[in-house]
Amino acid sequence: MAKSVKGAGILLRDLRKLTPAVAEEILLNGLEVGAMPTRNRWRQLAPYKTGMYRRSIQIVREQHRIVIGTDIVKPPYPFWLEFGTKRMPKGKPSARPAIDQTEETVKANTRKAVRQQLEKMLPGNKL
Repeated sequence: MAKSVKGAGILLRDLRKLTPAVAEEILLNGLEVGAMPTRNRWRQLAPYKTGMYRRSIQIVREQHRIVIGTDIVKPPYPFWLEFGTKRMPKGKPSARPAIDQTEETVKANTRKAVRQQLEKMLPGNKL
């Protein structure tokens, strides 16, 4: 279910020329901003019964990466909804469609957020 932003590793390598901690923080902030449209779209597409599933969809920082997911694991309700069960063979996917529908927006928002942070750090340099 994970989707990687291509070029993030190259960007991180270049950003590390500043200082590793600052570069990583800039990249993670940019990725977090970039991930918001996917989280929001996933919440819109998620089936609604009680609202618990929609509320559980979060953006979380895990060490050196940003993860969009849900914290519901027992029972694996999100997995069943996404991929189906014996009684519901087709499922009601919401995560994958959200990722596919927001891919270009995520890239653009991530680039913009990283650029804005770098311009704040390096005034007068347009990136």
